[in-house]
Amino acid sequence: NKHIMSVNLSCEPCIHRQNYTIRAIVHGTSDDEFWKKLAASASQSAIDMRVNLNIQLYPPEGYSEKKMATDIRNAAASNNGDGRVDALVVTIPSLAVENA
Repeated sequence: NKHIMSVNLSCEPCIHRQNYTIRAIVHGTSDDEFWKKLAASASQSAIDMRVNLNIQLYPPEGYSEKKMATDIRNAAASNNGDGRVDALVVTIPSLAVENA
């Protein structure tokens, strides 16, 4: 005799995902197809998971390691204007950014 049991592992009643804010700081620019696809995929994933995602690509002429390092430091030190950032996702393209 085999018994089949169905287990529901949903945490929906206990996790209010819409209250979570994730900030992504990546070294991609808005004219790079790879980064545009990555940002679009990350945004769709956030919608699917019902979390708030703030991901912005740098303008074509607006990226610099110094600017990115400053953005990371500011994001880590700030409260995102509405109370908090629950997670910070960054890319590390150089030692200058890694030290941020």
